[in-house]
Amino acid sequence: MRLTLISAIAAILFASTPVAAQSPSIACRPIIARVESIFTITLPANRTTGYSWALEDPLNPAILRFRSTRYVAPMGPMGAPGVEIWTFSTYGRGHALIAFKYARPWEKTTPPAREALYVLVVR
Repeated sequence: MRLTLISAIAAILFASTPVAAQSPSIACRPIIARVESIFTITLPANRTTGYSWALEDPLNPAILRFRSTRYVAPMGPMGAPGVEIWTFSTYGRGHALIAFKYARPWEKTTPPAREALYVLVVR
């Protein structure tokens, strides 16, 4: 099912221009990148609540690889939300899904509070 979804969305995206990856929602967000490039995805997060973002599925290493993630705390009052910045590298042409879940790692049976789905097209 995901392969069909990727193929359909990728076909639409080939005419698109590059976009910055931000503001997660359940809807798919396109990311268009070149081979051997680095890109980031910025997700709103609040570590003081115990929640953090995690990849839901393994990545296809022939197309992209995870490089790093870091949390940037807010400059405002304690407890205010910050952001998580996820960095990836592209390695080959193709398309892939990058699926995130926002959950507390110790709550194994609780559904994620939020999810974010991105479709990557590497040209």
